Amino acid sequence: MKRFILLAAVLFFGFIACNKPGEEFTNAGELTGWDSGFCPCCGNVILRADNTSGDYRVESLPGMTQQDFQALTFPKRIRYNFQNDRTCGGIQYIKVTSYQFQ
Repeated sequence: MKRFILLAAVLFFGFIACNKPGEEFTNAGELTGWDSGFCPCCGNVILRADNTSGDYRVESLPGMTQQDFQALTFPKRIRYNFQNDRTCGGIQYIKVTSYQFQ
């Protein structure tokens, strides 16, 4: 009987710990592909945000190696949170802090 109660308690608390609500994402958009322009500020992946008319550049995604990032296939829908990174020659770079592919 003690084993049953202990097993039930472990399963119950394990279920509660694993059942966390999903992260909220404030933005959505599409990674359209690599920017192959010939300018000092060009390069990296273009992110076309749904809620703005401009495009952003993304250098990496958190938790993804540079090799995995370079091997992505495009276009790819994404929900994400971000911080402004920098502006270079009219091109806005952002730092994606969390994301989920759709």
